[in-house]
Amino acid sequence: MTNVVDATHIFQLNQKSPVEGFKNYGAYEDTLKYSEELSMDVINLCVDYLEYNNIDTDMDKLVDDFSFINIFVNAAIDRQLGLENPVLPEMDEVIEEWKKESEEVEGVI
Repeated sequence: MTNVVDATHIFQLNQKSPVEGFKNYGAYEDTLKYSEELSMDVINLCVDYLEYNNIDTDMDKLVDDFSFINIFVNAAIDRQLGLENPVLPEMDEVIEEWKKESEEVEGVI
């Protein structure tokens, strides 16, 4: 009798890595950073445009709003770069629902 417990299932990955081997990890990491930089650039452009039009961008709520928006901007950019993003399935579902509702409204008008 031994005191060894098979705990390999605890250490198994829940999700397969999007890269094979360490050679490609640097490129993958660079793409992630690029995606984050692009999404922040988009948000910064929006904030700059608001400031240009004399909108107060120092409001805490506006910062919260743009932080929330940035999650979806980042997901959209990830999709274009071929990166997985856990927000995408939910985002797609909401968009399809909006399209469906829009078609229903157009049919009434």
